[in-house]
Amino acid sequence: MHTSNDSTTTASPEAGPSREQVRRWRRYLADEIAEGQVYRQIALSTTVEI
Repeated sequence: MHTSNDSTTTASPEAGPSREQVRRWRRYLADEIAEGQVYRQIALSTTVEI
């Protein structure tokens, strides 16, 4: 949930996010994508023994 007291929000909504915020969000997104790839690989390589 986004609130006006959010410490990561320094620019006004009209001005858009700062370059630093965009870089941070891109790093977060890249980390999330990489993590998803790791879990997909684990799921593909894992066998279930019954």
